[in-house]
Amino acid sequence: MSWLQNSIAVVISFLIARILIDADIHRSYVQHLIKKSRSDFSSFITGILFTAYFFSIFFSNTVVVLSMIPVIKIILNGIEDPGQKHRVSTTVILALIYGANIGGMASLTGCPLNIVFSGFIEMNKVPGRENVTFFSWLLLGIPATLVLIAISRLVLKLGEKGLVLESRITTEEKTPGKQTTKKYTAFFIANMLILVLLTAVQFWRKPQGILYGLNPIDLLMILYLLGFLFFSFIFPRGTRTFTNYKKNVLHFILFVIFFIPIGLLELMKDIIFRFRLKGIKIVRKLDQGLLDLFNGIWSFFFKEKRKSLRTKNPHTFVSLNRLVYDLPFFGLLFMGVVLLGVFFIVTLGDNPATEKLDGYVLSFFENVSNQLVPSGDQVFLFLMIVVLISIFFTEIINNTAVVLIMFPLVLKMTAALPFESMFALLAVTTAASGAFMTPIATPVNAIAFASFKGVSLKKMLGLGVILNILSGLWIAILFYLLGH
Repeated sequence: MSWLQNSIAVVISFLIARILIDADIHRSYVQHLIKKSRSDFSSFITGILFTAYFFSIFFSNTVVVLSMIPVIKIILNGIEDPGQKHRVSTTVILALIYGANIGGMASLTGCPLNIVFSGFIEMNKVPGRENVTFFSWLLLGIPATLVLIAISRLVLKLGEKGLVLESRITTEEKTPGKQTTKKYTAFFIANMLILVLLTAVQFWRKPQGILYGLNPIDLLMILYLLGFLFFSFIFPRGTRTFTNYKKNVLHFILFVIFFIPIGLLELMKDIIFRFRLKGIKIVRKLDQGLLDLFNGIWSFFFKEKRKSLRTKNPHTFVSLNRLVYDLPFFGLLFMGVVLLGVFFIVTLGDNPATEKLDGYVLSFFENVSNQLVPSGDQVFLFLMIVVLISIFFTEIINNTAVVLIMFPLVLKMTAALPFESMFALLAVTTAASGAFMTPIATPVNAIAFASFKGVSLKKMLGLGVILNILSGLWIAILFYLLGH
């Protein structure tokens, strides 16, 4: 079951990233690689681009951007000339955005849209879905995105003429020692190899089910996940005593139970802050009440109390409470509203007597596609238009909303074409991940743009539209060839 293995790969990759982040190993990687590329401005831009690209293959690209921003800020703050700083900052931030977005396309775990794609093809029983694994995505994604990285580097060359890097500040952030970094690096590499090996066997051999429809690779992946969850949340970090095991187990159980009330309180705080509403005192009292309840249970077993529910559990490799509090609850609510809106638009006018969606929007695009692609020799034109629509729609609305609107439309349109539906859907996913023009196109764009002052929107739009068109052309060519 590829979908089961893909889900497990996503969870494990996320936990690996979290383990490295909680140990501050990611800062060591980023700081080291950027330092190595600071000989001149051109190599500095190349270093940021490829650093963001490489880490976004294996970690969530938003996490990569958040980890690189503090290091880049220190370097940019060392530029004394305000005009030069303004011009340099824009190119640096664009390199960060381009690298992270493109790296997120290269693996199943690099971008949330890839997970949406995987779930959609499974729910709709799209032919070829059994070939989508962590390994096969890398097999296709890395060569495909290396071309995009080369294109993006050429585009950035247009924006760096006359720029030099004259920063008097060096990065002096406190990072883990070399031995610690090496140990966690070996841990990361070993787990990536396990994931690649298991999913490669699934891709090439496609073993048959032996237990309740699960094949041997499914069973190994489930055991691997259970072992990794135990290691992440229960296995003591440092001194392995029975007391620490008990603390980790109780900590895990309590925050699983507290997940919903914490989520509601954090959501209420966010809404009150954003819309300047009254009621913050009530929320704080409820927050204190939850802390008192936690401390009542915790002190019963261990005769100690916590000052805050946000306090990291020092005895685990992944502190569950930090995961809970780091969730963007308002963003999840907003995404839910967007998805409901998308569902309403797509189902408007749908005939419930038929199995498939056939509402007004889908019917309109179906008529357009019939006129656009009357015969099989115009499939490339169809794919090129679909890719460009996905890219430029993403520039003005949420990229997840774009794929959720485009997926059912493309699936219906490709049914009448001599073309594999899965590759058309994958082209849409990749295109929606590669919108480079506006700050609102992707989470990566928004985070990077908002984190630095003086970024030139004009330059972002100008270089972004060039990269959008070139990357759209490459995506259309690539998936046209694959689809045939």
